[in-house]
Amino acid sequence: MNHNNEYAYVVAELRPCTDQDEYTDLVINDDHYIIHRLDACKDSKTAMYTAIDIERTEPNHKHITLHHESLMKLIHGIHGEYEPQPQREVFKLLQLAKDRGLKA
Repeated sequence: MNHNNEYAYVVAELRPCTDQDEYTDLVINDDHYIIHRLDACKDSKTAMYTAIDIERTEPNHKHITLHHESLMKLIHGIHGEYEPQPQREVFKLLQLAKDRGLKA
């Protein structure tokens, strides 16, 4: 359970990338975004209201809400410590689909 001084969620406000941007923070369905702002939230209700505020004030921006444990999965994954399905398995499945004439 959360202690009063701990944050459980983070809400990231994402702005669309432009041609002038040098990099992309996040890709969602081939749309590229840069993290514009981060808000730490103690509970899901606060995170929900933060996301609603982003939708209301910046309609062309997107948002993503992640729980602390989800963030830790991403951090561990980037270091190769968390692989629910290792990449080599994904490549095997893609090759199998290709061999069967399916498009990935």
